[in-house]
Amino acid sequence: MGCFGRSFQSAFSSSSSKTAGSGNYKHSRSESHQVSAGGGAVEESFTSQTSSDTSAGTNGKVKDVISDSRSKTRRTRGLDNASSPHASSPRYMDEEWFRKDYERAVDLMNFVRRHGTMSQLEADFISEVLQRFNRLLDTRGRNEAKRSIDVRRSRSSVDGLATQPSYNPGEMDYQLQRFIKVRDDGTSESTTPHEQRLERFRKLVHAVSFSLRARKAARNRKAASASEPQSEEVANLLRFINSWHDFNVFALSTVSGGNELELTATAVFHEHNLFEIFSLDVTKTVNYFHAVSKHYRKNPYHNSVHATDVLQSTHVLITSGLGEFLSDLEKLAVLLAAMVHDIGHLGYNNPFLVDTKHDLALRYNDQSVNEHYHACLAFQIMHEDPSCDLTSSLTENQSKMLRKIVVDIVLKTDMAVHFTMLNSFTEYLDNYGANVEEWDEEGRTLARAMIVHTADLTNVSRPTHLATQWGTRVVDEMWRQGDEEKRIGKALSPLCDRETTSVASAQVGFSNFIVKPLLEQVGRVMDVGFLNSGVDAYVAHYEAELAKEQATDKK
Repeated sequence: MGCFGRSFQSAFSSSSSKTAGSGNYKHSRSESHQVSAGGGAVEESFTSQTSSDTSAGTNGKVKDVISDSRSKTRRTRGLDNASSPHASSPRYMDEEWFRKDYERAVDLMNFVRRHGTMSQLEADFISEVLQRFNRLLDTRGRNEAKRSIDVRRSRSSVDGLATQPSYNPGEMDYQLQRFIKVRDDGTSESTTPHEQRLERFRKLVHAVSFSLRARKAARNRKAASASEPQSEEVANLLRFINSWHDFNVFALSTVSGGNELELTATAVFHEHNLFEIFSLDVTKTVNYFHAVSKHYRKNPYHNSVHATDVLQSTHVLITSGLGEFLSDLEKLAVLLAAMVHDIGHLGYNNPFLVDTKHDLALRYNDQSVNEHYHACLAFQIMHEDPSCDLTSSLTENQSKMLRKIVVDIVLKTDMAVHFTMLNSFTEYLDNYGANVEEWDEEGRTLARAMIVHTADLTNVSRPTHLATQWGTRVVDEMWRQGDEEKRIGKALSPLCDRETTSVASAQVGFSNFIVKPLLEQVGRVMDVGFLNSGVDAYVAHYEAELAKEQATDKK
């Protein structure tokens, strides 16, 4: 398996490694030995083989185990023939038989995760396991399967499953993902050991499914990555997808070979269950993430790394309380807007484009030129290439609402409307309180935009060693604009003269007069202590730098 695919596998299987680690996992495995008669020998063979940390003879061992398991499974279940009646027999549908299948797959996938590679033989075996699960979805055995596995799912999901065509061999459709997803009544935590193993297996199957599909999408792309990212390093970095202070987007960009946006977008969508909720086509969605990433230009600041940072920041703000009022569709739109909010940015601000009569300024009548272009390009990618149509599974009304929300949010990232937005947000808080659910539609629209706008401006509240990199990058981009203004004989824009602009002074001013007043109002909706502490450290750093500059000037 290519490393592109493995990065998905490792990233999403890592979430289960805490519960399926060597100690806890061995405990659950020994428990399964006591209740799973008839398959213990094969499972014991798997455990002894996968516990080895040596790399020598790995492929041979796996091959022997897979061969043994495959032949054992076929003998005991009569699966040599794809149409075998055993596939839908009451015995096959029994929970104990199902348990043996998924525990065997867990063993293999844990082995693959530890050794960091997946051969074609291993992929074929996992595909074969998934095909056996597909048989559980066969019309003849669907009702028995539902009873034996105790699957909770919505009526619409059941209705959709009944109309699905046959599944492709080796591919797990999103309906299968939803079918296997087991929850305890109304909660996300499983209670019984059996349900915990089912939940752990669901996550591992998600990882393998994403890996296979992402690998297929990568093969179809014209320019495959020459140096594949190291999946283990990517997985380690994506473990902090929910953390404001520990997520390092610069390191992720380096180890992923520039795939940071698509990896982070996939992880964030997975965190919010958006693939399942909207039945998003995995291949089309990953293709769209890749296309968006490639449309970001190599600017010092407005690039795919910045888009990734804003996307992850938006995710953290949503889960920290600022997005409690969002519906699932609104959440999808807000995250999508965060990802595309600067797509195609030319590296010049709006006044420069207007003053130079740039084609984009003429097209958009000098109004929020960059932002109109970003919103246009985001949907143009979907429209012009059906293989990138992320919205293909949405209803017509959902697609219209998604587009409306995304466009509105992107247009409101224009700094020209910052103070207008902040004043309106403050008025809504004063008049209606901090519960956005009680605001009218205009207020709700404003609150959605404020999430992304806040994420866009608060990279200064990251840990200082990361935040200062953003400070340097944004000033570098402004200086490049200043260089171009000098070249064409235009007056230099504020802070764009590299000869006179102080980086420290610019960053202290931006933090004190833009970011802190913004966080003061956002703090009325959610706890912003972790953001304020970052900004304070950032300001202290640059105030020290400014003091050094002033001391040097006096000399």
